[in-house]
Formats: sequence, structure tokens, C-alpha cells
Amino acid sequence: MLEFKEIEINDYEEFKLISEEILDKHIKNRPDIYKKGNPLSNEYFLFLLNDEDTISIKAVYDNKIVGISVIEIKDAPISPIVHEREFAFIDTFGVLKEYQGQGIGQRLFDKSIEYIKMMGINKVELLVWEFNEQAIKFYEKNTMNTLNRTLELII
Repeated sequence: MLEFKEIEINDYEEFKLISEEILDKHIKNRPDIYKKGNPLSNEYFLFLLNDEDTISIKAVYDNKIVGISVIEIKDAPISPIVHEREFAFIDTFGVLKEYQGQGIGQRLFDKSIEYIKMMGINKVELLVWEFNEQAIKFYEKNTMNTLNRTLELII
């Protein structure tokens, strides 16, 4: 049975395992930017547990964490030319590779949106790399649109 809960202190190792799998995908596709390392320090994990503006959800299947969603509630930087706004930023989202294609990611995304709505937030943003075509298709299927692009020129 699939369940969704907020992360707890004893979830560190499983949460880290999914973070490492996400990092490995980024290293494989952009080794010029990403390198091997610890993607989830103890300090950052404790921050996720204690920050009132961060929601960290785990998808649990048969007592195993198989997916994670980390959502930060943010305010747009104050600027004379930009409207003040509050939005949710999905900082980390992933399902263990062996559990992908089973609808877990969709249910985790839906649960993330449910949490965001409960907080009274009506806008969600995230960053996805161009190489991650599977994720782009997933987010577009969930009616997300491109907000902006970062371009690069390697010289």
C-alpha cells in the first residue's frame, strides 16, 4: 500500500539514497556541472525537518521510502518592477528508478499540490534540466508550463 507522510528524523538514509540517485542522473548527463558528493548533508536534512517554510513528503511503499518531494514556500525578491508574490518551489522531486512507471510519481505530485493548496499558495515553480526529457513530459502532462529558460554557450 502506498502512503504519503512528512519526513521524520529516522528517514535520513532512505531520503539520502533517493537524493543520490537523482544526483547520479545529473552527473551522467552534465558531468561538466555536477560531481560526486553528498547531496544531503545532515545539516540540510535537519533544516528540512525544522523549517516552517519547507514541506518534505515521502512516498512509502511496503515500509520503504520510494519517492520524495521537497517544497519550499518562497517570496519573490522585492523589486520596484516585480509584483510581490508568494509561491511554492519544488526543490527536489524523485521516485526510485525501480519504482518508476507505476503511478507513484503522479500520486506524489498530486499529494504535493494538495499540501501546497492547504497552505493557501496558488502558484508552483520548479527547475528541470533540458536533458531530463522524461521529467519535462511528466510536468507538462501535469499542466506545468515553461516560465523561463537559462541558455548557455560553451566557448
